[in-house]
Amino acid sequence: MSLREFFQSLFCHSNHFCNRNFSLRSQLAAEQSRCFKLEVAEVRQKIKTMETLENKLELLHRQRAVASEQAAANMNGKRQSSGDGLLELFRQKHESPMNYSRTEEINNAFTNEVSWDRSSTSSTQAPTHRPSKRTYGAI
Repeated sequence: MSLREFFQSLFCHSNHFCNRNFSLRSQLAAEQSRCFKLEVAEVRQKIKTMETLENKLELLHRQRAVASEQAAANMNGKRQSSGDGLLELFRQKHESPMNYSRTEEINNAFTNEVSWDRSSTSSTQAPTHRPSKRTYGAI
C-alpha cells in the first residue's frame, strides 16, 4: 500500500467518522429538543392543575363565606323569633281573658267568702283562712 492510498483510506475513514459524528450530534439535538418540549408540557400541565385547584379553593372560600353569612342570618333570625315568641307568650299570659276571669273568680271568692274550684288552682294559691270582706288583686 502506498502512502497515497493510505491517506485516501484515512481520509475516507475520517469522512465516515465526520458524517457519523454529525449524525449523532443531530440526533442528540433532536433528543434534547424532545426532552425540553416534554418538560415544558409537564410544567404547563402542573400550572393548569394549580390554576384549577386555586379556582376550586376560591369557590370553596366563597361557598364557606356564604354559608357563614347564612348561618349568622339564621342565628339572628332564631334569636329574633325566639325573642318575639317569648314576648308574645308573655303578652298572652298577662293579657289573656282567662287570667282576668281567674283573677275575678278569686276576688269573688274572697269577697263572698266562698271557696272556689281548688283543682284549677295550685296549692300555693289556695286560701288558708277565710278573709274578711276585702277585694284582692291578682295573685
